Amino acid sequence: MSADLEVECWGASEPPACTQEGPRREERPALLTIDITRRIVASGSAERAPGEVVVVAASGELDVASSPKFRSSVIDSLPTTSGGSDIAMLVLDLQRVDFVDSFGLGVIVGAYKRALRAELGFGVAVADGRVRDTLELVGFPRLFAVGPAVDDVVGTVPARG
Repeated sequence: MSADLEVECWGASEPPACTQEGPRREERPALLTIDITRRIVASGSAERAPGEVVVVAASGELDVASSPKFRSSVIDSLPTTSGGSDIAMLVLDLQRVDFVDSFGLGVIVGAYKRALRAELGFGVAVADGRVRDTLELVGFPRLFAVGPAVDDVVGTVPARG
């Protein structure tokens, strides 16, 4: 036996933005803090040339509401053309991110692709827990370095080529 339920939704000109339980996640304000830092890898080695490491750190939830802001921060942190830059790698520091959805995963993939196009090393620092489990489930460690801290990732990302 099924019953038709009426669900009152906002924004009649667009697809319903709610469920029976109330507004979806995207109805809330973004709960993400972003910090971009640069540091120098002081010494080169056979595996790595010295250069700058751009670290885009986030804390909070990387979801449908916050992904556009995070994506913009990643784009703004990278050079617009390949070559001619002192940047050797991009590291996404997600150690303080406690939730990631498919939109957040898409931003990570996009950052990886941008790093490849710019001939940069790429990696993600993420603490143990739900977010790390999610990254492993979708196979990200097969594509790029995933480690528990930024220094661990920097130590495993091959030099740009």
